Amino acid sequence: TLKFIIDKNKFVKNVYKSLKKDGYIISINYVDFLEKKDFEEEIEKIKELLESYKIKTIIIKSDKYLYTKYILIGKKL
Repeated sequence: TLKFIIDKNKFVKNVYKSLKKDGYIISINYVDFLEKKDFEEEIEKIKELLESYKIKTIIIKSDKYLYTKYILIGKKL
């Protein structure tokens, strides 16, 4: 999952090289309530990096009792 990626720049660069035009990246992440704040900052950084590579990105967030589900969807333009 995205929370375990250490080198986010390298990750985004590799995603960009791997995706075909109009290709998608989809990542589903479950985060418990203790990690939520830190993960929100991390996923926003990844979103900004993806968008700097012309990968249009949305994040869908679903709160449950003890965890939050984040779905990141990106499309290479």
